[in-house]
Amino acid sequence: MSTEGITLGMEVPAYSELDPDGDVVLILKSWNKGVIVHDMPTPQPSPVANKNAIGVVSSCDDLFSHDEIAEEMIAEDEMVRQISIFDESPIEKSMADQDGAGLQESPTLNDIGSEDESESEPEHQQIRFRVSSKHLTLASSVFKAMLAREFKEGATLRSTGTIDLHLPDDHPAALLICLNIVHGDSKKVPRKVDLRMLAEIAIIVDKYELHNAVGIKSYLWIDCLKDSIPQSFNEDLLRWICISWVFKCTVEFRESTRIAEQQSVFNVEEEMEDNLPIPDSVINAINSHRRKAVGGIISALHNAVNDYQGPVLHCEPRCDALALGMLTRQLKSMEHLKSPKPPYNCFSFKSLSEKVRQLDLPYFCSVARSYNSYGRHKCGELKVTLEATIKTLEGGLGGLNIEDFIIRDERKVPKDSTAASLDPQ
Repeated sequence: MSTEGITLGMEVPAYSELDPDGDVVLILKSWNKGVIVHDMPTPQPSPVANKNAIGVVSSCDDLFSHDEIAEEMIAEDEMVRQISIFDESPIEKSMADQDGAGLQESPTLNDIGSEDESESEPEHQQIRFRVSSKHLTLASSVFKAMLAREFKEGATLRSTGTIDLHLPDDHPAALLICLNIVHGDSKKVPRKVDLRMLAEIAIIVDKYELHNAVGIKSYLWIDCLKDSIPQSFNEDLLRWICISWVFKCTVEFRESTRIAEQQSVFNVEEEMEDNLPIPDSVINAINSHRRKAVGGIISALHNAVNDYQGPVLHCEPRCDALALGMLTRQLKSMEHLKSPKPPYNCFSFKSLSEKVRQLDLPYFCSVARSYNSYGRHKCGELKVTLEATIKTLEGGLGGLNIEDFIIRDERKVPKDSTAASLDPQ
């Protein structure tokens, strides 16, 4: 595997030994999220089974018939063929239940995926990583809890010396990258990853609490991508919010949430993948700021109409009437502004503010009048007032301060992260 740059569609070996003496085998679905599986190495025939090999005794024919050997080779070829994760195949029967009746199932494992979840999955549809439980438990508090003595998985590991853990929801390539870091195999860790792969790695890091192990490498990956934060609301922007949250990147978090506040047109959760580990508090803050800003513009427009319909004059009656007519006519062409209600779906602050700034509200007289009972007024006051309102609302959409949410996050925060230096109030 090249370590120069890794994309989401990277190829993954069907079997990897991160520790040849490893006592844990992690089993994943090979058809997950665009991963292509390398061909398994075709087993070479044993010298004893090769009739043309030097020193082979003729009695080998007594052990295997030619038909049996041919059938086995066909079966092996079928098992090792290259497959794509998009192939839909029936799920195979899982391995027999581990010993340990009466022991608790790890609550963490119930969230991650147990052996039962991979029942009926064909052997060639699986990816297996042989890893060390010591490395896992040192790097991850989640695996440490899962393999603890009081849980079934830990008891099985101690009684049998090995255990298979099924992780059907994890991205194989992202997990393999993290496992190589955990096992200290730096030559297999990519120097660069694309944004989608980095988001998948962030999901793995958050899920298994691998922040301390992967953190240093993540900053190098992020540094290569930080200039690619999109300037419009889309899936990649949500990935940036996820990445910057998981790895506690203050600048990128503020910038990505700023764009989300200004350019999202629905509540964020309606456009977000279910598995992105973005806290509800962050999502609610983005939604709240967008609704407040959009509602502020809509209120300013309706208030302007009501104001110009009232008894107080802003300029000469003729000028006020022209201003009201121009404003009402243009708002009528924007039917969706008639009576919108929160959460203001289909509105973004950016697009709405641009439409307001494009309203044709010229100066209807060019001479500032003398002081009189109405005071001093200009016909362009309406345009100036709306622009001032937009600027004020825009100032409240500057992005989120990550530290405000770290101390509110209900999930466990890594000890060495930024949150450790904060004093929760």
